Amino acid sequence: LECDKVMFDHEMGGYMATRYLIEQGHRRIACLVNARRSNTGRKRLAGYERALREVGLPIDARLEFESEYYIPSAYEASEAVLATDATAVFASSDNIALGLLKRLHEMGKSIPGDISVVSYDNSAADVLFEPALTAIEQDPGVLAEHAFGCMSKRLAGRGGRRAEEVVLEPALIVKGSVLELTECS
Repeated sequence: LECDKVMFDHEMGGYMATRYLIEQGHRRIACLVNARRSNTGRKRLAGYERALREVGLPIDARLEFESEYYIPSAYEASEAVLATDATAVFASSDNIALGLLKRLHEMGKSIPGDISVVSYDNSAADVLFEPALTAIEQDPGVLAEHAFGCMSKRLAGRGGRRAEEVVLEPALIVKGSVLELTECS
C-alpha cells in the first residue's frame, strides 16, 4: 500500500553524531547500536560509518557493538565497549546510552573525562545525568506538523496521485558529555 510518509533521516543522525565526535578530536569512536534487528539501527550505523570514511578513518568492526534497545542489553554490551581503546561512544538511542552510563558509573568512570558519549533521542532521561548528554534530537512536534500538513492536503484533494515522502533532518543538541581532545591529549 503506497501512502504518504514523514520520517527522520536516521542515517544523517548517525553521521551527525559521529562527525561531531570527529570534529572534537576523537579518532577511536565506538558505536553501540541495534543493527541486527532494526532498520533504524542499520541506518544509524551506516551514518556512523560514512562519517568515518569521509575523513579517512578506518571502519573497525572491533568498535561496532550490537545492543537491543533495552537498558539491560546495552549494559551487557558496554563491558566489551569499555575494554577497547575508544575515547568516545555513539550510543544509537537513549536507552542504549542509559545502559552504557550505568556501567560507566559502576566502574567509576567519568563523562566526558574518561570517555565521551553522544546519544540519540534527547529524551527526558537526560535530566538524570550530569553532565547532560549531547544527543541527536528528532523533534516530534516537527514530525507531527509535517504529517498533519500531508494529511490536510490529502483531505482537501490537493495531494496528487503519488504518495509524498518527507524526510526530516534531525538536530545535534550539544551539551556536556563530549570532551574536546587536543593534539596533546
